[in-house]
Amino acid sequence: MSMRKAVMILIAAILLCGWNVNADSMAGEETYEIVTVQDNDTLWDIAAKKVDDRMDVRKYIYEVQQLNHLGDACILTPGSKLKLPAVKE
Repeated sequence: MSMRKAVMILIAAILLCGWNVNADSMAGEETYEIVTVQDNDTLWDIAAKKVDDRMDVRKYIYEVQQLNHLGDACILTPGSKLKLPAVKE
């Protein structure tokens, strides 16, 4: 086998393996949205804008609390940023 052919096969193998690893790592990757808390916002207000009738708003609020390390009181400060999980369609 010629050197050029061997190099081409090696490059093809590396590309295919790299593509597979990238696809596997992205399959479990979550997507998030960052929102800025406005005056008088509550988690219920924010969640109501993001969740439709296919998802329990209480579950979404719990996920937001866990994701942002919020306590049970969930006092939001205007101007602060919240990381929201994307709602799957």
